[in-house]
Order: sequence, then structure tokens, then C-alpha cells
Amino acid sequence: MADKTDVKVLIVDDSVSHRSQLRRFLEELGNQVVEASTGMEALSMYGDLRPDIVALDRVMPELDGVTTLARLRQVDPNVKVVMVSSSNTVAEMLEAREAGAKGFLLKPLRREKVEQAIRKLQELGK
Repeated sequence: MADKTDVKVLIVDDSVSHRSQLRRFLEELGNQVVEASTGMEALSMYGDLRPDIVALDRVMPELDGVTTLARLRQVDPNVKVVMVSSSNTVAEMLEAREAGAKGFLLKPLRREKVEQAIRKLQELGK
């Protein structure tokens, strides 16, 4: 097992199975994990929780990932978000970056890619 990263991660995804898989990967890496099933839930949790990193699904009902990210940045301009999506179109990646995402993960998730993304975002805080 790799060195533990020990960061607090908020997973935001409307899919229970995707949240569970990502939670497992993150906990195996030694992270604290909290889950939200909607963008609105994430926004209401963020202020008290102040996670180190937010793993944010791009496509969700009511409030999509890009809109959620924009609202999170109003609360904390330095929020570290890795956008998670099943689509890897250049346009979507650019939109996520322009909105302030610091990383991008593709579904289906792979443990190695999750670890790389978390480490990259962790380095931004040093």
C-alpha cells in the first residue's frame, strides 16, 4: 500500500455506487471521507466541514458539478476540486478547468488515477 495521504475529502455524486467506490479508494489511501448526494447538500456541508479536497461529479440533477463548483468558489475561492465525469470531451474538461477544477477523473474510476489526483491537489496546498 502507498503512503497515506491523510486528507479530508468530500465526495459529491448522485450515484451511490460511484460514491462507494471512490470512498473505498480514498479510505484505502488513509483519507477521511464525507459524502454528499447533491450539489445543494455539498454547499450546505462545505462551510462547517472545510474539506481539503472536493471530488465533484460533473453530471447531477438539479445542480450540476460546474454550477456547484462556481458556488463553492464563492464560499472559498481556494477550494480544491477534482471533477469526476464519465465523459472525457475536451470541451467538458476545459469547462471544468475554467470553472476552477484543479483535476479531472474519468469514470470508471481507477485507484491509481484517484491516488494521483489526490496527491496532485495535496501538493497545491503546500
